[in-house]
Amino acid sequence: MIRGRDYSVVQSGGHPIDWAAEAGSGVRFAYLRCGVVNDGPDIDFARNATGAIAAGIAVGPYEFYYDIAVGDNPSRAPEAQADALVKAATVDGVLIGSLAGHLPPADDLEWPVESDRPKWGITSSVDARNHALASLQAIRARFNRRPLAYTYPNYAAGIQLAGDLRFLDYPLWLASYALTPQPIKPWAGWTVWQTSGGTVEFCKLLNGNRVPVDGDVIADEASFAQLLAVTS
Repeated sequence: MIRGRDYSVVQSGGHPIDWAAEAGSGVRFAYLRCGVVNDGPDIDFARNATGAIAAGIAVGPYEFYYDIAVGDNPSRAPEAQADALVKAATVDGVLIGSLAGHLPPADDLEWPVESDRPKWGITSSVDARNHALASLQAIRARFNRRPLAYTYPNYAAGIQLAGDLRFLDYPLWLASYALTPQPIKPWAGWTVWQTSGGTVEFCKLLNGNRVPVDGDVIADEASFAQLLAVTS
């Protein structure tokens, strides 16, 4: 399996990551958070993307997506969230995630949990799925690549993803910490698997700090190469 990790300012804390050490430990890809949609960009994204690429690590951007009724908050519209991702993922004029050799962008679909959905005006699973799908479609249009849909079993069950075949057009980044993960329907398998929630893998920082970081894998070299190829 191809080893990778996903990082945000939560792990790096404003300190530079030793990307050469990460590469030396066998890390070959990294998903980097650009930000929490229009709540603001991840302040470490540009430095992390530049450092990881220089170390020979394949990089892709991801956004933490808000599945919320637009209402009086137009910045939460799927198109506005995708625009924020593009802005945050552009480093020195290059849109990270848009070129061959980059990982495609990813949409982090995990908020809000089912019990909190009514509080945010999300009363319908159909509406929640439509909003999430619109977000994936908006990202695809801007990057000209199919983004990965990151999610976990409980969230997928909460918005009743199992019967919605429209999501099959977007590869699954599965968050599951089981030894043998079961794919989330309607997908038959996973493309990227987040194997740990920060309990095993550690991010190496130049200041010597060790902060928990999620571990990820891609199944094999062929799958890795396919992800790095630009296909819309």
